[in-house]
Amino acid sequence: MKRKMNSLLSGGVILVISLLIFATGCKKENPTETDVPKLYLMGEIQRRPYSANYPDSFYCDEGVNVSNTEVVPSVQINEQELELYPSTSGLYFREHFPLTPETEYELVVTTSSDTATATVKLPGNFSIIAPDTSYVLPKGSSLDISWDSASYANHYRVHLYVYYRYSDTSGNSENFRFSRDTILSETSITYESSLLWPNLSEIDSIFYGHGDFDVSAIAGPSLVPGTPGNVSGDGIGFFWAKQKRESDDFHVGTAKKTSKEDRARRHKEALKEQDELWKQRIEKLKERLINN
Repeated sequence: MKRKMNSLLSGGVILVISLLIFATGCKKENPTETDVPKLYLMGEIQRRPYSANYPDSFYCDEGVNVSNTEVVPSVQINEQELELYPSTSGLYFREHFPLTPETEYELVVTTSSDTATATVKLPGNFSIIAPDTSYVLPKGSSLDISWDSASYANHYRVHLYVYYRYSDTSGNSENFRFSRDTILSETSITYESSLLWPNLSEIDSIFYGHGDFDVSAIAGPSLVPGTPGNVSGDGIGFFWAKQKRESDDFHVGTAKKTSKEDRARRHKEALKEQDELWKQRIEKLKERLINN
Protein backbone atom coordinates (compact mmCIF):
# COMPACT_ATOMS: atom_id res chain seq x y z
CA MET A 1 0.00 0.00 0.00
CA LYS A 2 2.82 2.33 0.99
CA ARG A 3 4.66 1.45 -2.23
CA LYS A 4 1.49 2.20 -4.22
CA MET A 5 1.05 5.59 -2.56
CA ASN A 6 4.69 6.45 -3.31
CA SER A 7 4.11 5.54 -6.94
CA LEU A 8 1.03 7.74 -7.05
CA LEU A 9 2.92 10.62 -5.43
CA SER A 10 5.80 10.21 -7.85
CA GLY A 11 3.41 10.18 -10.77
CA GLY A 12 1.69 13.30 -9.44
CA VAL A 13 4.98 15.16 -9.07
CA ILE A 14 5.99 14.23 -12.61
CA LEU A 15 2.62 15.41 -13.89
CA VAL A 16 2.94 18.75 -12.07
CA ILE A 17 6.51 19.26 -13.36
CA SER A 18 5.38 18.40 -16.88
CA LEU A 19 2.58 20.94 -16.68
CA LEU A 20 4.97 23.60 -15.37
CA ILE A 21 7.43 22.93 -18.19
CA PHE A 22 4.62 23.10 -20.73
CA ALA A 23 3.31 26.36 -19.26
CA THR A 24 6.78 27.85 -19.15
CA GLY A 25 7.38 26.81 -22.73
CA CYS A 26 4.17 28.51 -23.79
CA LYS A 27 5.15 31.73 -22.04
CA LYS A 28 8.49 31.78 -23.82
CA GLU A 29 7.10 30.98 -27.23
CA ASN A 30 4.17 33.38 -27.33
CA PRO A 31 6.13 36.65 -27.22
CA THR A 32 8.48 35.34 -29.90
CA GLU A 33 5.57 34.55 -32.19
CA THR A 34 3.33 37.55 -31.55
CA ASP A 35 5.19 40.39 -29.83
CA VAL A 36 8.58 40.57 -31.55
CA PRO A 37 8.47 42.02 -35.10
CA LYS A 38 10.62 40.30 -37.68
CA LEU A 39 11.37 43.26 -39.95
CA TYR A 40 13.50 46.31 -39.17
CA LEU A 41 13.16 49.30 -41.53
CA MET A 42 15.06 52.56 -41.98
CA GLY A 43 13.89 54.67 -44.91
CA GLU A 44 13.38 58.15 -46.27
CA ILE A 45 12.18 60.09 -49.27
CA GLN A 46 13.87 63.38 -50.14
CA ARG A 47 13.27 66.28 -52.52
CA ARG A 48 15.97 68.90 -53.00
CA PRO A 49 17.13 71.41 -55.63
CA TYR A 50 20.01 70.31 -57.85
CA SER A 51 21.98 73.24 -56.43
CA ALA A 52 21.51 76.67 -54.87
CA ASN A 53 21.97 78.12 -58.36
CA TYR A 54 18.99 76.11 -59.72
CA PRO A 55 16.32 76.38 -57.01
CA ASP A 56 13.47 75.36 -59.32
CA SER A 57 15.01 72.09 -60.57
CA PHE A 58 14.57 69.24 -58.12
CA TYR A 59 16.25 65.91 -57.52
CA CYS A 60 14.18 63.22 -55.79
CA ASP A 61 15.46 60.14 -54.04
CA GLU A 62 13.79 57.25 -52.18
CA GLY A 63 15.74 54.75 -50.08
CA VAL A 64 14.82 52.01 -47.61
CA ASN A 65 17.09 49.65 -45.68
CA VAL A 66 15.49 46.34 -44.58
CA SER A 67 17.10 43.91 -42.13
CA ASN A 68 16.10 40.95 -39.96
CA THR A 69 14.28 39.20 -42.78
CA GLU A 70 14.50 35.59 -43.89
CA VAL A 71 13.59 36.32 -47.51
CA VAL A 72 14.06 39.20 -49.92
CA PRO A 73 11.01 41.43 -49.40
CA SER A 74 9.01 43.59 -51.76
CA VAL A 75 9.41 47.32 -51.01
CA GLN A 76 6.93 49.84 -52.41
CA ILE A 77 6.21 53.52 -51.88
CA ASN A 78 2.76 54.52 -53.09
CA GLU A 79 2.62 51.23 -55.03
CA GLN A 80 5.87 52.00 -56.89
CA GLU A 81 8.44 49.22 -56.54
CA LEU A 82 11.94 50.11 -55.33
CA GLU A 83 15.02 48.42 -56.82
CA LEU A 84 17.24 46.20 -54.67
CA TYR A 85 20.87 47.18 -54.01
CA PRO A 86 22.44 44.54 -51.67
CA SER A 87 24.75 45.95 -49.00
CA THR A 88 26.70 44.70 -45.96
CA SER A 89 24.29 46.42 -43.56
CA GLY A 90 21.19 44.73 -44.93
CA LEU A 91 19.04 44.88 -48.04
CA TYR A 92 18.95 48.39 -49.48
CA PHE A 93 16.16 49.44 -51.86
CA ARG A 94 16.30 52.65 -53.90
CA GLU A 95 14.49 54.57 -56.61
CA HIS A 96 14.30 58.07 -58.13
CA PHE A 97 10.74 59.06 -58.95
CA PRO A 98 9.16 62.54 -58.69
CA LEU A 99 7.85 63.64 -55.30
CA THR A 100 5.11 66.22 -54.77
CA PRO A 101 5.12 68.54 -51.71
CA GLU A 102 2.28 68.12 -49.20
CA THR A 103 1.49 64.65 -50.58
CA GLU A 104 1.12 61.53 -48.45
CA TYR A 105 3.51 58.63 -49.13
CA GLU A 106 3.01 55.13 -47.80
CA LEU A 107 5.85 52.66 -47.41
CA VAL A 108 4.84 48.99 -47.63
CA VAL A 109 7.37 46.18 -47.06
CA THR A 110 6.06 42.63 -47.54
CA THR A 111 7.47 39.12 -47.30
CA SER A 112 5.69 35.81 -47.66
CA SER A 113 4.29 36.12 -44.12
CA ASP A 114 4.87 39.67 -42.86
CA THR A 115 3.83 43.21 -43.80
CA ALA A 116 5.24 46.43 -42.30
CA THR A 117 3.95 49.89 -43.18
CA ALA A 118 4.62 53.58 -42.47
CA THR A 119 3.03 56.79 -43.74
CA VAL A 120 4.39 60.36 -43.95
CA LYS A 121 3.58 63.57 -45.80
CA LEU A 122 6.32 65.32 -47.75
CA PRO A 123 6.75 68.82 -46.21
CA GLY A 124 5.78 71.80 -48.32
CA ASN A 125 8.12 74.16 -50.17
CA PHE A 126 10.09 76.72 -48.19
CA SER A 127 12.95 79.17 -48.71
CA ILE A 128 16.07 80.28 -46.86
CA ILE A 129 15.63 83.86 -45.62
CA ALA A 130 19.07 84.71 -44.27
CA PRO A 131 21.92 85.02 -44.88
CA ASP A 132 21.77 85.93 -48.56
CA THR A 133 24.32 85.11 -51.26
CA SER A 134 26.27 88.38 -50.77
CA TYR A 135 26.78 87.82 -47.04
CA VAL A 136 30.25 88.06 -45.47
CA LEU A 137 30.66 86.69 -41.93
CA PRO A 138 32.66 89.37 -40.07
CA LYS A 139 35.58 88.37 -37.92
CA GLY A 140 34.44 87.62 -34.37
CA SER A 141 30.69 87.77 -35.07
CA SER A 142 27.92 85.23 -34.55
CA LEU A 143 25.89 83.83 -37.46
CA ASP A 144 22.10 83.99 -37.77
CA ILE A 145 20.32 81.57 -40.13
CA SER A 146 16.57 81.65 -40.77
CA TRP A 147 14.08 80.08 -43.18
CA ASP A 148 10.36 79.88 -43.93
CA SER A 149 8.11 77.43 -42.13
CA ALA A 150 7.32 74.30 -44.16
CA SER A 151 3.88 72.71 -43.93
CA TYR A 152 3.76 69.19 -42.42
CA ALA A 153 7.31 69.47 -41.07
CA ASN A 154 7.72 67.98 -37.58
CA HIS A 155 11.22 69.38 -37.18
CA TYR A 156 14.19 70.80 -39.07
CA ARG A 157 17.76 69.67 -39.51
CA VAL A 158 20.46 72.27 -40.10
CA HIS A 159 24.02 71.52 -41.12
CA LEU A 160 26.60 74.32 -41.07
CA TYR A 161 30.18 74.19 -42.33
CA VAL A 162 32.66 77.05 -41.85
CA TYR A 163 36.32 77.14 -42.87
CA TYR A 164 38.92 79.90 -42.72
CA ARG A 165 42.69 80.23 -42.89
CA TYR A 166 44.31 82.90 -40.77
CA SER A 167 47.58 84.32 -39.55
CA ASP A 168 47.94 84.28 -35.76
CA THR A 169 49.58 86.96 -33.61
CA SER A 170 52.89 85.08 -33.83
CA GLY A 171 52.87 85.12 -37.61
CA ASN A 172 51.97 81.46 -38.05
CA SER A 173 49.45 80.27 -40.64
CA GLU A 174 46.58 78.28 -39.13
CA ASN A 175 43.33 76.63 -40.27
CA PHE A 176 39.96 76.42 -38.56
CA ARG A 177 37.00 74.19 -39.46
CA PHE A 178 33.56 74.08 -37.87
CA SER A 179 30.90 71.49 -38.76
CA ARG A 180 27.68 70.91 -36.84
CA ASP A 181 24.43 69.05 -37.40
CA THR A 182 21.43 70.35 -35.38
CA ILE A 183 17.83 69.15 -34.97
CA LEU A 184 15.30 71.81 -33.91
CA SER A 185 11.62 72.72 -34.17
CA GLU A 186 12.13 76.48 -34.73
CA THR A 187 12.76 78.20 -38.06
CA SER A 188 15.95 79.99 -37.07
CA ILE A 189 19.23 79.27 -35.33
CA THR A 190 22.14 81.37 -34.04
CA TYR A 191 25.70 80.10 -33.95
CA GLU A 192 27.49 82.07 -31.26
CA SER A 193 30.83 83.77 -31.82
CA SER A 194 32.50 81.43 -29.31
CA LEU A 195 31.73 78.48 -31.62
CA LEU A 196 32.90 80.08 -34.84
CA TRP A 197 35.85 82.02 -33.40
CA PRO A 198 37.19 80.00 -30.45
CA ASN A 199 40.71 81.41 -30.98
CA LEU A 200 39.63 84.98 -31.67
CA SER A 201 42.31 86.59 -29.47
CA GLU A 202 44.99 84.73 -31.45
CA ILE A 203 43.79 85.81 -34.91
CA ASP A 204 45.74 88.64 -36.50
CA SER A 205 44.26 88.51 -40.00
CA ILE A 206 42.24 86.16 -42.20
CA PHE A 207 43.66 85.08 -45.56
CA TYR A 208 40.40 83.63 -46.87
CA GLY A 209 37.42 81.60 -45.78
CA HIS A 210 33.98 80.42 -46.74
CA GLY A 211 30.93 78.70 -45.31
CA ASP A 212 27.77 76.95 -46.44
CA PHE A 213 24.74 75.36 -44.84
CA ASP A 214 21.63 73.39 -45.67
CA VAL A 215 18.21 73.13 -44.05
CA SER A 216 15.94 70.08 -44.25
CA ALA A 217 12.26 70.19 -43.33
CA ILE A 218 11.47 66.72 -42.01
CA ALA A 219 8.22 64.82 -41.45
CA GLY A 220 8.58 61.79 -39.21
CA PRO A 221 10.25 60.91 -35.91
CA SER A 222 12.76 63.40 -34.54
CA LEU A 223 16.37 62.20 -34.42
CA VAL A 224 16.76 62.58 -30.67
CA PRO A 225 17.15 59.83 -28.02
CA GLY A 226 13.87 58.34 -26.83
CA THR A 227 11.86 59.08 -29.96
CA PRO A 228 9.73 56.05 -30.99
CA GLY A 229 9.62 54.78 -34.56
CA ASN A 230 6.63 55.15 -36.90
CA VAL A 231 6.64 51.73 -38.59
CA SER A 232 3.67 49.50 -37.77
CA GLY A 233 2.46 46.00 -38.59
CA ASP A 234 5.05 43.20 -38.58
CA GLY A 235 7.99 45.57 -38.25
CA ILE A 236 9.69 48.38 -36.36
CA GLY A 237 11.79 51.30 -37.50
CA PHE A 238 11.69 54.79 -38.98
CA PHE A 239 10.46 56.43 -42.16
CA TRP A 240 11.03 60.13 -42.98
CA ALA A 241 10.05 62.61 -45.70
CA LYS A 242 12.42 65.56 -46.32
CA GLN A 243 12.46 68.80 -48.27
CA LYS A 244 16.00 70.20 -48.44
CA ARG A 245 17.35 73.66 -49.24
CA GLU A 246 21.03 74.52 -49.69
CA SER A 247 22.72 77.89 -49.32
CA ASP A 248 25.17 79.40 -51.75
CA ASP A 249 28.70 79.86 -50.37
CA PHE A 250 29.22 82.89 -48.14
CA HIS A 251 32.58 84.46 -47.34
CA VAL A 252 34.23 84.47 -43.92
CA GLY A 253 36.21 87.43 -42.59
CA THR A 254 36.93 88.80 -46.06
CA ALA A 255 35.26 89.10 -49.44
CA LYS A 256 38.25 87.44 -51.11
CA LYS A 257 37.10 84.51 -53.21
CA THR A 258 38.54 81.03 -52.81
CA SER A 259 39.16 78.79 -55.81
CA LYS A 260 36.40 76.56 -57.13
CA GLU A 261 38.55 73.47 -56.53
CA ASP A 262 39.28 74.48 -52.93
CA ARG A 263 35.61 75.08 -52.18
CA ALA A 264 34.67 71.71 -53.74
CA ARG A 265 37.27 69.86 -51.67
CA ARG A 266 36.18 71.46 -48.41
CA HIS A 267 32.53 70.93 -49.22
CA LYS A 268 33.27 67.23 -49.75
CA GLU A 269 34.93 67.12 -46.33
CA ALA A 270 31.89 68.78 -44.78
CA LEU A 271 29.53 66.25 -46.36
CA LYS A 272 31.64 63.40 -45.01
CA GLU A 273 31.47 64.83 -41.48
CA GLN A 274 27.74 65.36 -41.90
CA ASP A 275 27.18 61.75 -42.97
CA GLU A 276 29.11 60.46 -39.95
CA LEU A 277 26.99 62.52 -37.55
CA TRP A 278 23.82 61.30 -39.28
CA LYS A 279 24.90 57.66 -39.01
CA GLN A 280 25.69 58.09 -35.32
CA ARG A 281 22.22 59.49 -34.62
CA ILE A 282 20.51 56.66 -36.50
CA GLU A 283 22.57 53.98 -34.72
CA LYS A 284 21.66 55.43 -31.32
CA LEU A 285 17.96 55.43 -32.25
CA LYS A 286 18.25 51.87 -33.54
CA GLU A 287 19.85 50.67 -30.29
CA ARG A 288 17.19 52.35 -28.17
CA LEU A 289 14.36 50.95 -30.27
CA ILE A 290 15.72 47.38 -30.12
CA ASN A 291 16.49 47.57 -26.38
CA ASN A 292 13.01 48.86 -25.61
